Amino acid sequence: MKKVLILFFAYILLMSLCYAPYFIRSAPVLILSLEEQQAVPYPYQRNTFYAQGRFWVFYFNGTHILYTSSIDGISWEASTVVATCLYGFYWSLFFDGQYVHLVRCEESVYYRRGTPYSNGTIIWSAEQVAVPSDPDLQYKYPSIAVDSNGCPWIGYSKENVSAFPALEQYPMVTKSARSDGVWETDTGFPYLLNSDGGSVWYVSVIPLSNGKMYVAYSSSAYKQIYGRLWTGTAFSIQETISSVDVSSPMFFSGIAIDDTVHIVYSSVENTIIHAVRTEIGWTTEVIEYFASDTSVVLTYNPATNNIICFWHNNSHYYYRLYNSTTGSWGSRVDWIDESSEGTTMPYPLTVSYQAYEGNIIVTYVTGTSPPFN
Repeated sequence: MKKVLILFFAYILLMSLCYAPYFIRSAPVLILSLEEQQAVPYPYQRNTFYAQGRFWVFYFNGTHILYTSSIDGISWEASTVVATCLYGFYWSLFFDGQYVHLVRCEESVYYRRGTPYSNGTIIWSAEQVAVPSDPDLQYKYPSIAVDSNGCPWIGYSKENVSAFPALEQYPMVTKSARSDGVWETDTGFPYLLNSDGGSVWYVSVIPLSNGKMYVAYSSSAYKQIYGRLWTGTAFSIQETISSVDVSSPMFFSGIAIDDTVHIVYSSVENTIIHAVRTEIGWTTEVIEYFASDTSVVLTYNPATNNIICFWHNNSHYYYRLYNSTTGSWGSRVDWIDESSEGTTMPYPLTVSYQAYEGNIIVTYVTGTSPPFN
């Protein structure tokens, strides 16, 4: 059977000589039963946050995006339907501290903004068309984030289905000129990130300071992760982030602390690579070795700027802590063993973009066959 689990972390911010973070690790909590294996999205996408004294979890049930919430992480509200969706990786969300921003791909790319309340409800603005439909095109694998001016950005893949059986797919990004929940496509967008259409692309948008953004996008054909900086007025030239070929293009995740970008990904050499971008460029390091393909996710605590890397391998869930002051990683923690339940896919693992009020939420799926528990 499969089960969708949620895990909670409460940071205990103790000051030590190295300013290392310590936190309480809670046990996994089963929150729902369903038939859908793709209940949570890819690692670079997000589906959880904490606000208004509640943990919020969004998921896909095979036909719709839904959410549930909990005050204590044990008792959960009845799920609320948000919208229809084609697949479990055709949606994503971002929480900016006040609003939750949701993107989904069907015939068009749709955007909406919601306000979460302490009673477990979300009041949504009218859904907007961010990218209009085209009979020759299909939109896939979106991500979403909000810049420091409050304007939403959406990364996505655009496929020319009229070229089938040939593959013609492109990495794209678009942004709204408005910050009030109404989508108004800004001048110069949507923007084509790479003109090579012979690849499957996955795009992640990462907010920086002063209206800047970093857009990372990975290629199935070249097994590389590339990126471009939005300076606030224009895009920079394309940069190569990955130093070793990626194992699967969707197995990467990124965050930014101020203007320093952190990306992790799993490589064909069975390693987890940590890439860091500063003003002088990219540096990379190997932080972990593993036995097979793995899903890897980053998050961080704004109170300390320390980072946590989670990953899943052979039915085990691990993490490492990164001290941003010393620039060093702590020891690997073999955190949860799901061998009894088993897992059939390496990527059902997602984490909130950051700690919200000291809480980090992790969701994952276990099991080998439906009904998923």
